[in-house]
Amino acid sequence: CLGIEKNGYCPSEKTVVAAIDSEIRTATGKLVFTTISSTISRFQIAIDSCIKYGRKIAIIGRSVEQNIEAAAKTGFVKIPAGALIKPQQINNFPPNKVGILVAGAQGQSGSALHRLANNEHKLARLKKGDKVIMSSNAIPGTGNDADIFDIMDTLYKNGIEVVYSGTTENLHVSGHGYKG
Repeated sequence: CLGIEKNGYCPSEKTVVAAIDSEIRTATGKLVFTTISSTISRFQIAIDSCIKYGRKIAIIGRSVEQNIEAAAKTGFVKIPAGALIKPQQINNFPPNKVGILVAGAQGQSGSALHRLANNEHKLARLKKGDKVIMSSNAIPGTGNDADIFDIMDTLYKNGIEVVYSGTTENLHVSGHGYKG
């Protein structure tokens, strides 16, 4: 199914820390980060790196908002006081001081990432020099590969740098176990 056919053990989430940190460190404009909305530990990695490099954090997308809020209430996500901003405040900061966590890693039409890519989001706009980190792969069997690549193509055409597992090693690990 999603990993059981592979021998050995699935790598730890810790294997993505250095790659995510490096991509956030080298971002010169707005930084957008997306992964599967329930991958709370990966969002924490992005939050930690954004804070490390002086970026405020905004969250856009219902599933990400709900999951991070629930994780924060239960202590699974830690966001220092003053680090979180409302999406309406994004434009109050220089682009290189903003990290935006968004829903839409699977290319869902109408998602925050889809609307940002198509310049349709009412609270945020991306422009040349911004970076999108896609720390997930298409879920096998869903047929959404084309949707993901359409969003990536749109971002590229607009001068947005896009990094994903095809361009950056160790940017994603599966959340599903291997044979062992």
